[in-house]
Amino acid sequence: MTVNGNGKAEANPEFLRREILRTRRELAQTVEALAVRADVKSRVKESTDQAKARMRAQAEYAKARMRIGAAHARSRVTAGVEQARSQVRPAGGSGTGPEESRRSLAYKAGGGTDREARQLAVLAAGALAAVIVLLVVRRRRG
Repeated sequence: MTVNGNGKAEANPEFLRREILRTRRELAQTVEALAVRADVKSRVKESTDQAKARMRAQAEYAKARMRIGAAHARSRVTAGVEQARSQVRPAGGSGTGPEESRRSLAYKAGGGTDREARQLAVLAAGALAAVIVLLVVRRRRG
């Protein structure tokens, strides 16, 4: 558009065409942006994919912690058993009954009380159940 001497704008056809094209481009970009926001299906899929990725990462982290915990428990039990074996007296030497010997051996092998031994057994059973569930879920997914 050009301005004439008295301050009024004159319509230049070429300028108007360019202005119309520019406006159409801006409008097309706006429509595309609105379409992306309105596409609920793709937004839900993207959100689901992100949640799956977070869950996989958490599962891998939990698996790694379980492996470390299992290795630590295994080494503690092995050390406790070796210590108990080294402290076991020959049969008939102490005069204690078999039940008392079993409790003493369990205490020495675990390095703690019967309650601690039960807690460790429950923890190990829970860890085993978690590993089994993870394996079943992984097998079903293929």
